[in-house]
Amino acid sequence: MSIVLCNSDMAKLKAYVIVWGNDNYNVLGLLRQLTPFIENVLFLVNGKRTFCASASKFCKTHKVVSSISDGLDYLFKLGVQLQEKAFIIATSDLIAVAIDKNKGSLSKYYYLCTTKQAGLLTKAYDKDYQYQLAKRVGIRVPESMLFSSCSSTDGVSYPCLIKPAYKEEGVYHPFKTKICNDEKELRGTQQQLDKKGTYVLQQYINKECDLLVYGCRYGNGSVSYAGVFIKSRWSGGDGSYGILSSEIPSCLDVRQLNDFLKEIDYCGLFSAEFGVEKGVAWFYEFNLRNDGTSHYFYQAGLANMPLGWIGYHLNCESSSPVRGISAVFIDEIGDYDNVRKGVIDLNDWEKQYKSATVFKYYDKDDTLPYYCMRGYYLLSRLYQKVKSVKQ
Repeated sequence: MSIVLCNSDMAKLKAYVIVWGNDNYNVLGLLRQLTPFIENVLFLVNGKRTFCASASKFCKTHKVVSSISDGLDYLFKLGVQLQEKAFIIATSDLIAVAIDKNKGSLSKYYYLCTTKQAGLLTKAYDKDYQYQLAKRVGIRVPESMLFSSCSSTDGVSYPCLIKPAYKEEGVYHPFKTKICNDEKELRGTQQQLDKKGTYVLQQYINKECDLLVYGCRYGNGSVSYAGVFIKSRWSGGDGSYGILSSEIPSCLDVRQLNDFLKEIDYCGLFSAEFGVEKGVAWFYEFNLRNDGTSHYFYQAGLANMPLGWIGYHLNCESSSPVRGISAVFIDEIGDYDNVRKGVIDLNDWEKQYKSATVFKYYDKDDTLPYYCMRGYYLLSRLYQKVKSVKQ
């Protein structure tokens, strides 16, 4: 496991880390990876507490801000009081972009996961830009075109997939991705689109699985990969069952991923996602910030990448990610939806659940977040049943 060492195995790093994000499993995983090894970790809660990460015993200090703008104001005020440079880890695209837009001022006080050129990370979050750059470095990209609420549907091949090209505050997107099987479905989906939003219409990949590689690019240009998350079942748009492995499949060429990151000179935590069809990996997107799956790799014994990124800046030694490891992951709450939908038999699901060692929320030494999220899930299921009866 990639644990940063400083003086001794038991010593905590003398650092101040701000984890900025919604009260969710991404932040929960970061707190579990950082608090045992860092002297000061602050959870900057974006919006409101939902008692996921904030319910964890590893959430020692938190501060609630009502918006990204308020969060920036807080960071600027805190920054001038710091005696040493602190660290900010973003857990959402909108927060990563806000940091990038204020990089010049924030970088005086904080280490950031961002491009060296101000504004380039914001540009790189545009999916059309990502696809053009990915093609240039040799990554296989599905056929794509920009799309909006008033675009023509002439010449579109079906099935197709539509998703937001860019996330902006104040722009409502009714879905993360949507599959349209014919022109009627596409036109119906088009009517739901925010007129201020820009979308990508894309060739549909009839995937057998998804691949997510998670890693970190350092200031010296070197790149380290924790491994790959092979997703074979999904719930709520996220992978809910799969394998964590140290061995990246041959259909992915990490040299191309390295070239992509080099083109924008991005340094920090990242992930890249692909869909696999007939042994071919098709590019979905780069997430240029910490990925919500980071603690899956940590639980599997592969790597603690966030800690490694901090240790790099503090000139502390770090072990390399471990090779020759694989582990079973299950979303212990959300994946049960696949039983209800008939995707998997209950007996088979229970066998897979018992074989899993990596979970989305559960930790035997930090159980409250799991019970809180399980409670939310059961209440939402009850609400849906009541709603359906009334209708």
